[in-house]
Amino acid sequence: MSSLQQIKENKNYHSAAIILVLLLLWMASGLFGEEDKPTASEQPAAKANYSVRAKQISAQPYSSQLRIAAQTEANRSVNMRAEVSGQVTSLPVAKGARVDSGDVICQLATEDRQLQVDQALALVNKATLEYDAALQLNNSGFQSKTVIATKKSNLETAKANLQRRRIDLGKINIRAPFAGVIDSRPVEIGDLMQRGDVCATVLDFDPLIVAGQVAGTHIKRIQAGDKITALLLTGEQVQGQVRFVASRSDNLTRTFRIEAEVNNPDNLLHSGISADILLAAPAVMAHSISSSLLSLDDAGNIGVRIIDAQSRVQFKNVTFIGDDSQGVWVVGLPEQCTLITVGGEYVSADQQVSAVMETSLTDKKPIAQQKKSPPDQPAEL
Repeated sequence: MSSLQQIKENKNYHSAAIILVLLLLWMASGLFGEEDKPTASEQPAAKANYSVRAKQISAQPYSSQLRIAAQTEANRSVNMRAEVSGQVTSLPVAKGARVDSGDVICQLATEDRQLQVDQALALVNKATLEYDAALQLNNSGFQSKTVIATKKSNLETAKANLQRRRIDLGKINIRAPFAGVIDSRPVEIGDLMQRGDVCATVLDFDPLIVAGQVAGTHIKRIQAGDKITALLLTGEQVQGQVRFVASRSDNLTRTFRIEAEVNNPDNLLHSGISADILLAAPAVMAHSISSSLLSLDDAGNIGVRIIDAQSRVQFKNVTFIGDDSQGVWVVGLPEQCTLITVGGEYVSADQQVSAVMETSLTDKKPIAQQKKSPPDQPAEL
Protein backbone atom coordinates (compact mmCIF):
# COMPACT_ATOMS: atom_id res chain seq x y z
CA MET A 1 0.00 0.00 0.00
CA SER A 2 1.35 3.38 -0.92
CA SER A 3 1.87 6.21 1.53
CA LEU A 4 -0.87 8.28 -0.13
CA GLN A 5 -3.47 5.60 0.48
CA GLN A 6 -2.45 5.22 4.11
CA ILE A 7 -2.92 8.98 4.65
CA LYS A 8 -6.48 8.89 3.16
CA GLU A 9 -7.48 5.96 5.33
CA ASN A 10 -6.17 7.71 8.46
CA LYS A 11 -8.26 10.84 7.60
CA ASN A 12 -11.41 8.70 7.27
CA TYR A 13 -10.81 7.13 10.67
CA HIS A 14 -10.31 10.55 12.25
CA SER A 15 -13.54 11.94 10.69
CA ALA A 16 -15.53 8.95 11.85
CA ALA A 17 -14.14 9.28 15.38
CA ILE A 18 -15.03 12.98 15.52
CA ILE A 19 -18.59 12.29 14.32
CA LEU A 20 -18.97 9.49 16.87
CA VAL A 21 -17.81 11.77 19.70
CA LEU A 22 -20.22 14.53 18.68
CA LEU A 23 -23.07 12.03 18.49
CA LEU A 24 -22.29 10.74 21.97
CA LEU A 25 -22.12 14.29 23.35
CA TRP A 26 -25.54 15.14 21.79
CA MET A 27 -27.13 12.04 23.23
CA ALA A 28 -25.60 12.76 26.61
CA SER A 29 -26.95 16.32 26.60
CA GLY A 30 -30.45 14.97 25.83
CA LEU A 31 -30.31 12.58 28.76
CA PHE A 32 -29.20 15.31 31.10
CA GLY A 33 -31.99 17.60 29.81
CA GLU A 34 -34.64 14.96 30.56
CA GLU A 35 -33.22 14.53 34.03
CA ASP A 36 -33.48 18.29 34.68
CA LYS A 37 -37.01 18.60 33.29
CA PRO A 38 -39.62 17.61 35.91
CA THR A 39 -42.31 15.13 34.99
CA ALA A 40 -45.98 16.04 34.85
CA SER A 41 -46.51 14.59 38.30
CA GLU A 42 -43.51 16.52 39.64
CA GLN A 43 -44.71 19.91 38.28
CA PRO A 44 -46.11 22.29 40.92
CA ALA A 45 -49.92 22.20 41.12
CA ALA A 46 -51.79 25.20 39.68
CA LYS A 47 -53.37 27.50 42.18
CA ALA A 48 -56.92 26.20 42.80
CA ASN A 49 -58.46 29.05 44.83
CA TYR A 50 -59.61 32.38 43.46
CA SER A 51 -59.16 35.47 45.57
CA VAL A 52 -62.25 37.56 46.25
CA ARG A 53 -63.03 40.49 48.48
CA ALA A 54 -65.68 39.95 51.13
CA LYS A 55 -67.13 41.43 54.30
CA GLN A 56 -69.10 40.25 57.30
CA ILE A 57 -72.70 41.48 57.44
CA SER A 58 -75.34 41.04 60.13
CA ALA A 59 -79.12 41.25 60.04
CA GLN A 60 -80.69 44.40 61.49
CA PRO A 61 -84.28 45.38 62.32
CA TYR A 62 -85.86 47.14 59.35
CA SER A 63 -89.30 48.70 59.19
CA SER A 64 -90.34 49.65 55.67
CA GLN A 65 -92.80 52.45 55.07
CA LEU A 66 -95.44 52.07 52.40
CA ARG A 67 -96.44 55.31 50.66
CA ILE A 68 -99.81 55.29 48.91
CA ALA A 69 -101.18 58.05 46.68
CA ALA A 70 -104.68 58.90 47.91
CA GLN A 71 -107.44 61.49 48.02
CA THR A 72 -109.77 62.69 50.76
CA GLU A 73 -113.45 61.84 50.54
CA ALA A 74 -116.61 62.41 52.53
CA ASN A 75 -117.57 59.63 54.88
CA ARG A 76 -121.14 59.71 53.52
CA SER A 77 -122.83 61.53 50.67
CA VAL A 78 -126.63 61.45 50.28
CA ASN A 79 -128.89 63.08 47.71
CA MET A 80 -132.08 64.13 49.52
CA ARG A 81 -134.99 63.42 47.19
CA ALA A 82 -138.64 64.38 47.43
CA GLU A 83 -140.98 61.52 48.31
CA VAL A 84 -144.10 63.49 47.34
CA SER A 85 -144.67 66.09 44.69
CA GLY A 86 -145.25 69.73 45.54
CA GLN A 87 -144.05 73.31 45.29
CA VAL A 88 -141.02 74.41 47.32
CA THR A 89 -142.19 76.92 49.92
CA SER A 90 -139.16 77.16 52.22
CA LEU A 91 -135.40 76.49 52.22
CA PRO A 92 -134.37 76.90 55.86
CA VAL A 93 -130.68 75.97 55.36
CA ALA A 94 -128.27 77.70 52.96
CA LYS A 95 -125.85 75.84 50.71
CA GLY A 96 -122.59 75.15 52.55
CA ALA A 97 -124.18 75.37 56.00
CA ARG A 98 -123.89 72.70 58.65
CA VAL A 99 -126.97 70.75 59.69
CA ASP A 100 -127.82 68.32 62.43
CA SER A 101 -129.70 65.09 62.01
CA GLY A 102 -133.42 65.85 61.55
CA ASP A 103 -133.06 69.48 60.46
CA VAL A 104 -135.48 70.55 57.68
CA ILE A 105 -133.61 71.23 54.45
CA CYS A 106 -136.52 71.80 52.05
CA GLN A 107 -140.23 72.33 52.74
CA LEU A 108 -143.01 71.70 50.22
CA ALA A 109 -146.51 73.17 50.12
CA THR A 110 -149.10 71.47 52.32
CA GLU A 111 -151.75 71.68 49.61
CA ASP A 112 -154.75 69.45 50.55
CA ARG A 113 -152.74 66.99 52.62
CA GLN A 114 -153.97 68.44 55.89
CA LEU A 115 -157.56 68.14 54.65
CA GLN A 116 -156.93 64.50 53.77
CA VAL A 117 -155.67 63.92 57.31
CA ASP A 118 -158.76 65.56 58.79
CA GLN A 119 -161.02 63.46 56.56
CA ALA A 120 -159.22 60.25 57.51
CA LEU A 121 -159.54 61.18 61.19
CA ALA A 122 -163.31 61.65 60.81
CA LEU A 123 -163.60 58.21 59.21
CA VAL A 124 -161.73 56.70 62.12
CA ASN A 125 -164.13 58.34 64.60
CA LYS A 126 -167.15 57.05 62.66
CA ALA A 127 -165.75 53.52 62.43
CA THR A 128 -165.03 53.58 66.16
CA LEU A 129 -168.63 54.51 67.03
CA GLU A 130 -170.03 51.80 64.76
CA TYR A 131 -167.74 49.18 66.27
CA ASP A 132 -168.66 50.19 69.84
CA ALA A 133 -172.39 50.05 69.00
CA ALA A 134 -171.99 46.59 67.51
CA LEU A 135 -170.31 45.39 70.69
CA GLN A 136 -173.20 46.70 72.84
CA LEU A 137 -175.78 44.95 70.69
CA ASN A 138 -173.76 41.78 70.87
CA ASN A 139 -173.84 41.91 74.67
CA SER A 140 -177.68 42.09 74.46
CA GLY A 141 -177.77 39.19 72.02
CA PHE A 142 -178.99 41.22 69.07
CA GLN A 143 -175.78 41.27 66.94
CA SER A 144 -174.02 38.48 65.10
CA LYS A 145 -170.29 37.83 65.27
CA THR A 146 -170.04 38.44 61.51
CA VAL A 147 -171.28 42.01 61.83
CA ILE A 148 -168.90 42.67 64.71
CA ALA A 149 -165.95 41.40 62.64
CA THR A 150 -166.96 43.65 59.74
CA LYS A 151 -167.15 46.73 61.98
CA LYS A 152 -163.75 45.98 63.45
CA SER A 153 -162.26 45.59 59.97
CA ASN A 154 -163.70 48.97 58.91
CA LEU A 155 -162.15 50.59 61.98
CA GLU A 156 -158.71 49.15 61.31
CA THR A 157 -158.87 50.25 57.67
CA ALA A 158 -159.77 53.78 58.71
CA LYS A 159 -156.89 53.88 61.18
CA ALA A 160 -154.43 52.70 58.50
CA ASN A 161 -155.68 55.35 56.07
CA LEU A 162 -155.21 58.04 58.73
CA GLN A 163 -151.66 56.91 59.35
CA ARG A 164 -150.90 56.98 55.62
CA ARG A 165 -152.27 60.54 55.29
CA ARG A 166 -150.19 61.70 58.24
CA ILE A 167 -147.04 60.18 56.71
CA ASP A 168 -147.71 61.95 53.41
CA LEU A 169 -148.18 65.20 55.28
CA GLY A 170 -144.86 64.70 57.10
CA LYS A 171 -143.02 64.13 53.81
CA ILE A 172 -143.45 67.75 52.79
CA ASN A 173 -140.54 68.42 55.18
CA ILE A 174 -137.31 66.96 53.73
CA ARG A 175 -134.96 66.41 56.67
CA ALA A 176 -131.22 65.73 57.00
CA PRO A 177 -130.57 62.02 57.72
CA PHE A 178 -127.34 62.78 59.65
CA ALA A 179 -125.20 65.69 60.76
CA GLY A 180 -123.19 67.15 57.92
CA VAL A 181 -122.82 69.95 55.40
CA ILE A 182 -125.15 71.04 52.60
CA ASP A 183 -122.93 70.55 49.55
CA SER A 184 -125.45 71.47 46.85
CA ARG A 185 -129.07 72.62 46.62
CA PRO A 186 -130.38 72.63 43.06
CA VAL A 187 -133.89 74.00 43.85
CA GLU A 188 -135.23 77.40 44.79
CA ILE A 189 -138.42 78.60 46.42
CA GLY A 190 -141.29 78.29 43.96
CA ASP A 191 -139.84 75.32 42.08
CA LEU A 192 -142.22 72.43 41.51
CA MET A 193 -140.65 69.15 42.64
CA GLN A 194 -141.78 65.77 41.47
CA ARG A 195 -141.32 62.61 43.45
CA GLY A 196 -137.64 61.60 43.15
CA ASP A 197 -136.26 65.08 42.41
CA VAL A 198 -133.13 66.11 44.39
CA CYS A 199 -133.62 68.81 46.98
CA ALA A 200 -130.03 68.90 48.32
CA THR A 201 -126.86 66.85 48.80
CA VAL A 202 -125.64 66.30 52.35
CA LEU A 203 -122.03 65.33 53.06
CA ASP A 204 -120.65 63.82 56.26
CA PHE A 205 -117.02 64.86 56.89
CA ASP A 206 -116.54 63.40 60.35
CA PRO A 207 -114.71 61.14 60.08
CA LEU A 208 -112.99 62.14 56.85
CA ILE A 209 -111.98 59.31 54.53
CA VAL A 210 -108.56 59.08 52.86
CA ALA A 211 -108.79 56.52 50.05
CA GLY A 212 -106.14 55.15 47.70
CA GLN A 213 -105.26 52.25 45.41
CA VAL A 214 -102.65 49.66 46.37
CA ALA A 215 -100.79 47.28 44.09
CA GLY A 216 -101.30 43.58 44.63
CA THR A 217 -97.67 43.17 45.75
CA HIS A 218 -98.39 45.25 48.87
CA ILE A 219 -102.01 44.39 49.69
CA LYS A 220 -101.04 41.63 52.16
CA ARG A 221 -99.17 44.19 54.26
CA ILE A 222 -102.36 46.16 55.01
CA GLN A 223 -105.12 45.17 57.41
CA ALA A 224 -108.16 46.91 58.85
CA GLY A 225 -107.17 48.67 62.06
CA ASP A 226 -103.60 49.51 60.99
CA LYS A 227 -102.44 52.96 62.07
CA ILE A 228 -101.67 55.45 59.28
CA THR A 229 -100.39 58.98 58.79
CA ALA A 230 -101.95 61.08 56.04
CA LEU A 231 -99.98 63.94 54.47
CA LEU A 232 -102.44 66.30 52.78
CA LEU A 233 -101.49 68.53 49.86
CA THR A 234 -102.68 71.52 51.91
CA GLY A 235 -99.96 70.85 54.48
CA GLU A 236 -101.91 69.12 57.24
CA GLN A 237 -100.60 65.89 58.74
CA VAL A 238 -103.27 63.79 60.40
CA GLN A 239 -103.41 60.40 62.07
CA GLY A 240 -105.99 57.69 61.50
CA GLN A 241 -106.52 54.01 60.90
CA VAL A 242 -107.44 51.71 58.04
CA ARG A 243 -111.13 50.83 58.05
CA PHE A 244 -111.52 49.00 54.73
CA VAL A 245 -109.33 46.84 52.47
CA ALA A 246 -110.86 45.62 49.21
CA SER A 247 -110.98 41.88 48.62
CA ARG A 248 -111.21 42.29 44.85
CA SER A 249 -109.00 44.35 42.55
CA ASP A 250 -110.19 46.95 40.08
CA ASN A 251 -110.86 45.40 36.67
CA LEU A 252 -108.89 48.10 34.84
CA THR A 253 -105.98 49.00 37.13
CA ARG A 254 -105.68 45.65 38.94
CA THR A 255 -105.17 47.57 42.18
CA PHE A 256 -107.00 47.29 45.49
CA ARG A 257 -108.90 50.13 47.17
CA ILE A 258 -108.17 50.92 50.78
CA GLU A 259 -109.87 53.47 53.04
CA ALA A 260 -108.55 55.09 56.19
CA GLU A 261 -110.56 57.38 58.46
CA VAL A 262 -109.33 60.43 60.39
CA ASN A 263 -111.19 62.54 62.91
CA ASN A 264 -112.56 65.83 61.58
CA PRO A 265 -114.97 67.16 64.26
CA ASP A 266 -114.85 70.79 63.08
CA ASN A 267 -115.05 69.96 59.36
CA LEU A 268 -111.78 71.83 58.76
CA LEU A 269 -110.57 69.16 56.34
CA HIS A 270 -112.27 69.04 52.97
CA SER A 271 -113.06 66.39 50.42
CA GLY A 272 -111.14 66.00 47.16
CA ILE A 273 -107.66 66.93 48.47
CA SER A 274 -104.68 64.91 47.20
CA ALA A 275 -102.81 63.13 49.96
CA ASP A 276 -100.26 60.43 50.72
CA ILE A 277 -100.98 57.60 53.13
CA LEU A 278 -97.92 56.49 55.08
CA LEU A 279 -98.22 52.99 56.47
CA ALA A 280 -95.41 51.55 58.60
CA ALA A 281 -94.94 47.80 58.28
CA PRO A 282 -93.83 45.67 61.27
CA ALA A 283 -90.04 45.50 61.70
CA VAL A 284 -88.27 42.45 60.24
CA MET A 285 -84.66 41.28 60.41
CA ALA A 286 -82.99 42.15 57.10
CA HIS A 287 -79.60 42.93 55.56
CA SER A 288 -78.52 46.19 53.94
CA ILE A 289 -76.37 45.61 50.84
CA SER A 290 -75.32 47.46 47.71
CA SER A 291 -77.73 46.95 44.83
CA SER A 292 -74.74 46.26 42.52
CA LEU A 293 -74.16 42.95 44.33
CA LEU A 294 -77.52 41.53 43.24
CA SER A 295 -77.41 39.02 40.41
CA LEU A 296 -79.53 36.31 38.81
CA ASP A 297 -79.14 32.56 38.95
CA ASP A 298 -79.81 30.20 36.03
CA ALA A 299 -83.52 30.17 36.90
CA GLY A 300 -83.75 33.97 36.89
CA ASN A 301 -84.03 34.35 40.68
CA ILE A 302 -82.43 37.34 42.39
CA GLY A 303 -79.69 36.60 44.89
CA VAL A 304 -76.16 37.28 46.14
CA ARG A 305 -73.00 35.21 46.58
CA ILE A 306 -71.71 34.44 50.05
CA ILE A 307 -68.90 32.28 51.48
CA ASP A 308 -69.77 29.42 53.79
CA ALA A 309 -67.72 28.00 56.70
CA GLN A 310 -65.74 25.76 54.28
CA SER A 311 -64.68 28.80 52.17
CA ARG A 312 -66.96 27.74 49.34
CA VAL A 313 -69.19 30.02 47.31
CA GLN A 314 -72.95 29.76 47.87
CA PHE A 315 -75.66 31.56 45.88
CA LYS A 316 -78.50 32.67 48.17
CA ASN A 317 -81.86 33.85 46.87
CA VAL A 318 -83.06 37.09 48.48
CA THR A 319 -86.26 39.14 48.50
CA PHE A 320 -86.17 42.91 48.11
CA ILE A 321 -88.21 44.72 50.81
CA GLY A 322 -87.00 48.33 50.66
CA ASP A 323 -84.21 50.77 49.90
CA ASP A 324 -82.51 53.85 51.29
CA SER A 325 -79.48 56.04 50.59
CA GLN A 326 -77.10 53.23 51.64
CA GLY A 327 -78.46 50.56 49.31
CA VAL A 328 -81.23 47.98 49.36
CA TRP A 329 -82.71 45.89 52.17
CA VAL A 330 -83.19 42.18 51.53
CA VAL A 331 -84.33 39.09 53.43
CA GLY A 332 -83.33 35.48 52.87
CA LEU A 333 -79.73 35.47 54.13
CA PRO A 334 -78.39 33.87 57.33
CA GLU A 335 -78.39 36.27 60.28
CA GLN A 336 -74.60 36.58 59.98
CA CYS A 337 -72.80 35.77 56.75
CA THR A 338 -69.73 36.60 54.65
CA LEU A 339 -70.81 38.53 51.56
CA ILE A 340 -68.62 38.59 48.43
CA THR A 341 -68.21 42.23 47.39
CA VAL A 342 -65.58 42.03 44.61
CA GLY A 343 -64.85 39.11 42.31
CA GLY A 344 -68.18 37.36 42.67
CA GLU A 345 -68.81 37.48 38.93
CA TYR A 346 -65.80 35.19 38.32
CA VAL A 347 -66.72 32.40 40.72
CA SER A 348 -69.51 29.83 40.78
CA ALA A 349 -71.43 27.93 43.44
CA ASP A 350 -69.44 25.38 45.51
CA GLN A 351 -66.13 26.79 44.24
CA GLN A 352 -63.32 27.10 46.79
CA VAL A 353 -62.13 30.69 47.22
CA SER A 354 -59.72 32.73 49.30
CA ALA A 355 -61.40 35.72 50.88
CA VAL A 356 -59.70 38.98 51.78
CA MET A 357 -61.89 40.75 54.30
CA GLU A 358 -62.56 44.42 53.62
CA THR A 359 -61.88 45.44 57.19
CA SER A 360 -58.23 44.33 56.81
CA LEU A 361 -57.62 46.12 53.51
CA THR A 362 -55.72 49.40 53.18
CA ASP A 363 -56.72 49.82 49.56
CA LYS A 364 -60.01 51.71 49.72
CA LYS A 365 -60.39 52.41 46.00
CA PRO A 366 -64.03 52.38 44.86
CA ILE A 367 -65.09 49.15 43.23
CA ALA A 368 -65.58 50.98 39.93
CA GLN A 369 -61.81 51.77 39.90
CA GLN A 370 -60.68 48.18 40.51
CA LYS A 371 -59.09 46.49 37.52
CA LYS A 372 -61.21 43.66 36.17
CA SER A 373 -59.38 40.37 35.47
CA PRO A 374 -60.19 38.05 32.60
CA PRO A 375 -62.66 35.30 33.39
CA ASP A 376 -59.86 32.69 33.66
CA GLN A 377 -57.86 34.66 36.19
CA PRO A 378 -58.61 35.62 39.83
CA ALA A 379 -59.94 39.10 40.47
CA GLU A 380 -57.17 41.60 41.15
CA LEU A 381 -57.52 43.01 44.67
